[in-house]
Amino acid sequence: MRVSRGVFNTDQVNRSKMRFPASELMRAHQNHWRECQARGVRSGTPCHLQHDMHRLIGWSCELGLYLDSEMVRVLGQIEEPENETEKAQLRTIAESYWTAFHHGSVPLQAEILKRAEIAESSGARSLQLEAAVVEKQGIAAVLYPDLFIPGVDKVDKDGLADYRDLIDRLIEIQPGIFHDRDRDLLLFAHRFFDEAYRTATSSM
Repeated sequence: MRVSRGVFNTDQVNRSKMRFPASELMRAHQNHWRECQARGVRSGTPCHLQHDMHRLIGWSCELGLYLDSEMVRVLGQIEEPENETEKAQLRTIAESYWTAFHHGSVPLQAEILKRAEIAESSGARSLQLEAAVVEKQGIAAVLYPDLFIPGVDKVDKDGLADYRDLIDRLIEIQPGIFHDRDRDLLLFAHRFFDEAYRTATSSM
């Protein structure tokens, strides 16, 4: 593996004019290690190409915190595979991570399936990401054909709907997150899913 080491974060104001207090950096570091040990997985998180969660490129892990009189630094390293054997090892580690942290028992799973009118035997999969999520290929097109199927209603040939039609039909509660009052679901595009995996989630 090719290994790159550096400073992941500090307790100083960053370029986005945000600041993470030293206490929170320490708490996050400790909590992550505890969670990984409890779940029996390697500490760290998968690295992906920009925001494309389908393109795994490495493994990121914190090495510790370095404290001096001026600041607290979070030190870490990123490992990148250099051959097919290492790529296979990385995929195994990443799959263990996703199984431990995102699959399995998901809060509100039965309620989400009920609201989306999806049978448990349909092959839909539940995930815990920023929210409880139902994943199934083409799920958004099934629930909202007028917004996602090319050539249907006002959807163009590339499968794109006019933003004005979207906000006429749904309530935008945050940029890119829309509430369907009839089903009481949230509709959003998540970085984990490509165009075929538009996602519906519970709004509870």
